[in-house]
Amino acid sequence: MCLARNRLVALFVASLAIATALYAAVGSQTVSAHANLLRSSPAAGASLQSAPDRVIIWFTEPVEPTFSEISIIAADGRRIESGVARGDPTEPTALTAELPPLPDGTYTVAWRNVSTVDGHAVRGSFSFSIGQPAPVQAASRGAPLLQSRADPWQRWALFLGAVLIVGGLVFELLVASPALGAYDSESPTGRAASKLSGRMVGLLAAGFALVAAGMAGQLAQQVSLATGDPLFRVPGRAVFDVLGGSVWGRLWTARAALFAQAAVCVWAAARARRDQDEGTVPGLLSDSPFAGIALALGVGALGATTLMSHSAAVPADVRWPAVANDFLHITAASAWAGGVLCMAFVVPVLLKMPEGHDRRAALSALVQRFTTVALLSAGSVAITGTFSGWMQVTEPSAVKSPYGWTLVAKVALLAPLVLVAVVNSYVVRPRLAAEDKAGNRLWRLVTVEAALFALVLLAVGWLASMEPARQYASRTQAAVQKDARFETEVEGARLDITVTPVELGYNLIAVKLRDRRGDPITDATEVRARLVYRGEDLGAEFISGLNHGDGLWIVHGAPMNVAGDWQAEVAVVRPGAFDAHASFGYELRSGGTAADQIRPSRRATMALFGGEVALLGALAIVVGTPYRRSARRLAFAMAGPGLVAVVVGLSAAIVVLLAGSDGASADANPVLPTQASVDSGRATYLARCGQCHGETGTGDGPDAAALTRKPADLIVHVPLHPDRKLFEFIRDGIPQSGMPGEAATLSERQMWDLVNYLRTFTEAK
Repeated sequence: MCLARNRLVALFVASLAIATALYAAVGSQTVSAHANLLRSSPAAGASLQSAPDRVIIWFTEPVEPTFSEISIIAADGRRIESGVARGDPTEPTALTAELPPLPDGTYTVAWRNVSTVDGHAVRGSFSFSIGQPAPVQAASRGAPLLQSRADPWQRWALFLGAVLIVGGLVFELLVASPALGAYDSESPTGRAASKLSGRMVGLLAAGFALVAAGMAGQLAQQVSLATGDPLFRVPGRAVFDVLGGSVWGRLWTARAALFAQAAVCVWAAARARRDQDEGTVPGLLSDSPFAGIALALGVGALGATTLMSHSAAVPADVRWPAVANDFLHITAASAWAGGVLCMAFVVPVLLKMPEGHDRRAALSALVQRFTTVALLSAGSVAITGTFSGWMQVTEPSAVKSPYGWTLVAKVALLAPLVLVAVVNSYVVRPRLAAEDKAGNRLWRLVTVEAALFALVLLAVGWLASMEPARQYASRTQAAVQKDARFETEVEGARLDITVTPVELGYNLIAVKLRDRRGDPITDATEVRARLVYRGEDLGAEFISGLNHGDGLWIVHGAPMNVAGDWQAEVAVVRPGAFDAHASFGYELRSGGTAADQIRPSRRATMALFGGEVALLGALAIVVGTPYRRSARRLAFAMAGPGLVAVVVGLSAAIVVLLAGSDGASADANPVLPTQASVDSGRATYLARCGQCHGETGTGDGPDAAALTRKPADLIVHVPLHPDRKLFEFIRDGIPQSGMPGEAATLSERQMWDLVNYLRTFTEAK
C-alpha cells in the first residue's frame, strides 16, 4: 500500500514537472541581460530635413514592452505627447513610439527598458534635430554596474543553494550511498552512514532555504525595477504583472516550481528513510524513487537558470550552443562544488568512528567514488568555462572591464582550489587505507576547498549581476573595429570591399578583385562605388576609383554625414564579362552610443563548440579508463558515449572550419536596389501581396476585411527588420500572423526585388 502510494505521488510530481517544463518552454520562446542601445531611427545625432512620424529603437537584446518606455523632450524642456512604447512579436529587440507633427528644433529621446532575460533595467537617451545642425550628443549612461547592491548577494545565495541541492543529491546517489550502503546498519560504518544521511537531509534543507531567500530577493528587486518605484511604494498587483506579464517572470515561476517540487521529493525520500525497516541500507534511496526525481527536478531548475543568464542573451545565431554550454557548465560545477561542500560536512561524521580498518575503509571508499565524479566535473568545468569566457569576453581588449576583471579573480580563485584537489586525490587519498591520520588531513584540505568554492560562487554572483565584457567594451568603444568589410563572389569575381574609417565625414572604399583561384584580377577597366544613406535619399553619386594595381581599386572622398544605416554599392566593369554589382549594409554611429559591435563569430563559435564536445568525450574516456578491469560496465558506459562525442565533435568542427566565411554579412541584400529591381518588386507585390496589405502597404487591401488578423502596416513593420529578415518572412511566411510563405511561387531574385520595393514604403511620408 505504501509503495503504491509512493509511486502515485512520484507519478504526480513527474507530471507536474513536465507541465512546468512545457510552461517554461512556451514562456521563453522570445528569450534571446543588459539591453543596451544598438541603433535608432532617427539615428543619434541625425539632422533631418522633415519630421519623422515615429521613433524606433533597437536594443542588443529583447525587451519587455510592458515595462519599457520612450519619452520625447523638446529643447525647452517640454515633454512631447507621444505614443506608448510598443513591441513587435517578430522583432523583440525593437520598441516603437508614434510622434505627433514636430516643428523644427532639437529633440531628446529618453528611453528605459527591462531585459527579458535577467530583468535588468537600462536607461539612456539620444538627440536628433529637424531643420537644424546635428545636435551635440551627451555620453550615454548605458547600464549601471549593478542593478542594486543586494543583487550579487542574492545571486550568491541562489547559486550556493542550488549547488547544495544538485551537488548534494549527486553526492548522495553516486558517492555516499554506493560507498557506504553495503554495510550492515548495526556495524560502526552502518551507524555512521545513518548519521551521514541525516546530515545530508539537513544540508539539502539549507540549500532550499538559500534558494528561497535568493529567489524572493530577486523577485522583490525585479518588481521594483520593472515599475521604477521603491519596493515599499509598489502596488501588490505589480508582483502578478511581473510574474505573468514578462518572460523573466514566467521563467522565475518555472524555476521556483521546479525547486519546490524537488523539496517535496527530498522530504518524501527523507520520510521513507525514517520509515524503512531496521537492517536495511541507511540512505536516501532506500525503497523510494524520490531522490532521483528530486535530482532531475534540480537539474531542470538549473536549465531554467541558464535561460535567464548572459548566455541566453548572446546573438541569436550562436544562442543555442551558448545556452547548451552554460547548462553543462552549471551542472558540472554543481556536482563538483556541491560534492566538496558535502565532503566538508560528511568526513567529520566518519572521523568520529573508532580508529582502525573500518574507518579507513569507509573514508577510502568515499573519496575514491568522489574522485571520479570530481575529475569528470572539474574537467567539464574547465572546458565549458573556456567556451563561456569566449562568448562573454570574445576579444582580449574586453578583459579590461568590470566583468573581465571579476572573471580574472574567479579564475585566480580556481587555481589554488585545483591545487588542493590534486593534493587530495594523488597524495592524501592513497594513504587513507593505511594511515588513520590521513583522514584528519583530508578533512582540513576539504574544508579549505569548501571555503574557496564559497568565494568562487560569490564571484559568479557578481559576474551574473554585471554587464558582459563584450557588451561593456562595445558600449564604451574599448575595442571597436574602425571599418566595415564585406566579401562576396559575383560573375566569377571575388570582391573584398572595405569602407574605412566608418566615421562622419569622407570615407575611403577599397575594392580588392580576385578570381576563384585567389589570383588578382587585373583586367578591370573601371570600379565605381557610392555610399547610400538608407534613411532617405541624399543624392549620392557613383565615384570612380583609382587603380592601384594588383587588383586593388580605391575610391576616395565618399561622404557620410548622417549617423544611421548606410549601404555601400560597388560596380566592376570588365571586358568580355558582365558587370559585377555588389552591395552590403552597415551602420554609422555618432559615438557614445551602445552597440553590439563585439560579437562572437558564428563560425568560430560553432567550431569551438564542436571542439568542446570532442574534449568532453575525451575526458570521459580518460576518466573511465582505470575502470577497464575493476568495473568494465562503468568503463564502457563512459568510453562509449565519449568516443561518439569525440567523433561527432571533431567532425562538426572540421566541417565548420572548411565551410569558409561565417556569414558575417548575412543581413545584406545581394541585389542592388536599382530602378529595375524596384519595378520588378512592385509588380510582384501587386500580384502576391497587395490584395491583403494594400497598394500603399498600410494593410487595407481588398481581402484584408475577410482575414482573422489584420495584415501588418508595412510602413511601420518594414523598418524594424534588416533585409535578410524581410526576405525570410517572404520566403517562409509568418505563422503567428497567418501570412503564408512564397518559397514555392517566387524565385530568390524575385523575393530580393520585393524586399527592395518594400523599402520604398518607408520613404513615403
